[in-house]
Amino acid sequence: MLFEALAAWQCEAHIYMFMPDHVHLILEGKEGHSDLRRCVNGYKQRAGYAFKRTEPVISWQKDFYDHIIRNDADYRRQMNYHLMNPVRAGLTESWKNYPYWGSTVYSKNALLMGVKF
Repeated sequence: MLFEALAAWQCEAHIYMFMPDHVHLILEGKEGHSDLRRCVNGYKQRAGYAFKRTEPVISWQKDFYDHIIRNDADYRRQMNYHLMNPVRAGLTESWKNYPYWGSTVYSKNALLMGVKF
């Protein structure tokens, strides 16, 4: 569902981190006509429909929190924050062992090996 929304709105996910009750994303438009808001809303709509069919007690909150990344230092901070989320939540001792994350920009290997972003 996420990858379909990314493709539909010409966006990339620098990181996606699925948590038990929410998801963290760093998105970037690939084209001048990319639409991040429509991408997120499209993903939420598709996932919400699937939740309703399989897990009727799960639902998305109405809106979402967004943050505009304006420089490299902020980008690194946001990437580290997203990667460390499962550690802070007590789900794993290392984000590298947490299975529910990825990127359409970086390979998992590159992130695991400490690519400089």
